[in-house]
Amino acid sequence: MTTEQLTLPRSPPISPTPSTRPLVISLVTLLTGVALWGVGVSRIKLGRMNDFGLVSVMPIEVVGALLLVTLSFVITITMARARPILVLLDLAVLVVMLYGLFAFAATEPTGEVTWRHIGIVDYVRRHGTTNPQIDAYFNWPGFFVVAATAVKLLGADSAIIFVRWASVVLNVLYLGPLIMIFRSLTSDRRLIWASVWVFLITDWIGQDYFSPQGFTYFTYLTVLALMLTYLSSSTRPRPAWISRIPFLSPWGEAQSARQPPVPQNISRRQRGFLVGTVAVMSLATVPEHQLTPLAILLAMTTLVVVRRFDAWGLPLLLATGIAAWSMFPASEYFAGHLSVLANEIGLGTAVSANVGGRLQGSHDHTLVVDFRLLYTLIIWAVASFGVLRRMRSGHWDLSAIALTIAPFILIVLTPYGGEMVLRVYYFSLPFVAFFCAAALLPSASSSRTLGATRLFVVLLLLIGGFQVARYGNAAYDYFTPQEVAAIRHMYAVAPPGSLLVAESPDLPWKYRDYENHKYALVGTNIWQTGVTIKPFNLRALIRSVTTLINQNRRRGVYVIVTRSQSIYLHAAGNTPPGSLDRFARALERQRGVKLVFHNSGGWVFTSGAEGATGG
Repeated sequence: MTTEQLTLPRSPPISPTPSTRPLVISLVTLLTGVALWGVGVSRIKLGRMNDFGLVSVMPIEVVGALLLVTLSFVITITMARARPILVLLDLAVLVVMLYGLFAFAATEPTGEVTWRHIGIVDYVRRHGTTNPQIDAYFNWPGFFVVAATAVKLLGADSAIIFVRWASVVLNVLYLGPLIMIFRSLTSDRRLIWASVWVFLITDWIGQDYFSPQGFTYFTYLTVLALMLTYLSSSTRPRPAWISRIPFLSPWGEAQSARQPPVPQNISRRQRGFLVGTVAVMSLATVPEHQLTPLAILLAMTTLVVVRRFDAWGLPLLLATGIAAWSMFPASEYFAGHLSVLANEIGLGTAVSANVGGRLQGSHDHTLVVDFRLLYTLIIWAVASFGVLRRMRSGHWDLSAIALTIAPFILIVLTPYGGEMVLRVYYFSLPFVAFFCAAALLPSASSSRTLGATRLFVVLLLLIGGFQVARYGNAAYDYFTPQEVAAIRHMYAVAPPGSLLVAESPDLPWKYRDYENHKYALVGTNIWQTGVTIKPFNLRALIRSVTTLINQNRRRGVYVIVTRSQSIYLHAAGNTPPGSLDRFARALERQRGVKLVFHNSGGWVFTSGAEGATGG
């Protein structure tokens, strides 16, 4: 027997099959990104942010982590089979990286409004009722009543326990109805997952926090999902006139119009139950938020008009509920603001308040605002291209197009405190994200590697834009432990009925004893007229504060000056750096004014004779 005959054949090396290798690469890339992100978050120094916000202190490790998780997602949906478990893992990691960053990096809740919401919940928890005389929020108390009940059931002292992870929890909740919505629009799994991803990386307006709008938005998405799936009356074919328009006609080997999946057959009893569920969920938003019920009403009416939803009685029911709440429980608010609301109706007023009023401030801050406008316009432009691309490939997305346009009707109703354009963007975002994803996904005829590379680059650019647009205000939304300590000392020493004075609204107050104190802002009143910002005037500020002190000596006046106020007023463009430090030192020299607390976060002054302390 020869040597060759004695030699055993070598076994081929064990390696993943071609279909498995991309999945392994995707998973390893994702886990590496998670580890890198953990290292980066520990190095973030939020106290060093400038007017560019979070991007000014973002470590390179966090940037690298976002790059890797994006790469993992692109590999999963383009180079391998889009397995739901791995895609959902990518999405969950993205949610934590984008929306949970402050939960890890900050020690105190961010955003002045968050603290105010904590205070309203505290009032409801202590009194078991609401009081519209104290605050307009009590005209729509549903969210606060539910939160107060949850605080009581958990035996907690404050709603602050819900705040840290609110954005992460809400965005995880949004995933379910979003997937249902996108499944009602297409049977392409790649497009479904890409639409969810684009939604997450373009939701920059920051309404997903501990707030009525954050929680009612989940209701809005769920109602849309049920109407577009189980309660969908039909899937309409592409209109014949589209084929006669050369620009919209499919190119070359165009596929015939392919409809989204027809919802499964359900019994009349099941349909009745779902219609009732939609009715209850929609009506439940009426006492929770001013705007969300109107957005749901517009969506319902739109789907009835385009014949995708035939329960026409639901829009009438919801409209009746909105009118009844406005005329009775919220009547005091509308009676006191009717003339103001009437004057705000119109496109010109809305544009002035939503756009003109925001294009002011420090150089860096105005760059952020300009970038937000540009970023939003780019997203809408990409979505428009996606609409045309879907039409040219034979898909007539009438329902999605109509639901994209419908929220714009809200703009002419009211500026909504200069935020209506943001809210319109928010309510139309699911469908804008769908069309953006349709524009970005590589076609079946293109090179898989080249198409995946293009998709990866564009998604990465959108994530970069998200960081600037969403967290551009993070410098004055962030509160240090020292600032919170100063506010807590103020509440500890201020007797009930005191007047609490600040220069700007951006500070962590109103979180307790909501009804026991009066509040005043002096800097905003001095330096802003309408949407016009005037220069900082130290003498006018001192004069305004001393006047308040002299007028309210019997009740006691406490003036709080904090780091976040200084940053806010500098970003607004009317105070040079260090101006509030000068104000604090000047106030300390005023007769009848005593410094009662000072640390690195702020100063607390009073008109009483209490001695100064530090912390």
